Amino acid sequence: MCERCFAETDTIEYRFNVQRFCGDFRVKKKVLNFAFLIFSFPIFSLDAMGPYNTGRSMDRNGRKEEAKVQYNKAIQVCLEEIETAKNDDRKLDAYSICTWSLINLGQYAEVLKYSNDALKIRRDHRIIEVLGEAYFYLGKYGRALAHFQEYVNMQGVYRLGIAYFFIGEIYAQQGKHSKAE
Repeated sequence: MCERCFAETDTIEYRFNVQRFCGDFRVKKKVLNFAFLIFSFPIFSLDAMGPYNTGRSMDRNGRKEEAKVQYNKAIQVCLEEIETAKNDDRKLDAYSICTWSLINLGQYAEVLKYSNDALKIRRDHRIIEVLGEAYFYLGKYGRALAHFQEYVNMQGVYRLGIAYFFIGEIYAQQGKHSKAE
């Protein structure tokens, strides 16, 4: 019960009713906040993230072939969204999930293609990071390093540990062991 309601009550019975109302209101408010959170995300993200996350889970459990099917499903949903979306943010979300799926499939040349298309919209941190990974796996360490360094210097990035890991690996591959540490 909120302090205002408690202060305005005279009897124990009335306080009980007000407390029930306030408690119900808080529950309804939480439900409304949750519903707003769920429905504020684009529908495609839920559609594409489902197969992507399922694929990652299968990958971790050694079910590689089943994971590939899930990644390909995520890619299909994303490519449809890229074609139909009118909103640039939705397109960038789709490009991100698509390129993450392609990385997990080992299709690095495709990652470069879709990432460069995404960069025509805006320099998004997710695209910069995935470009660094693709160049790393293609053995183009100089380009990978440039993308990871750009990613590290961006505001609001959340995979810094991964970026620093790749930077260390690149320096190790280049024989710059003191920098790699």
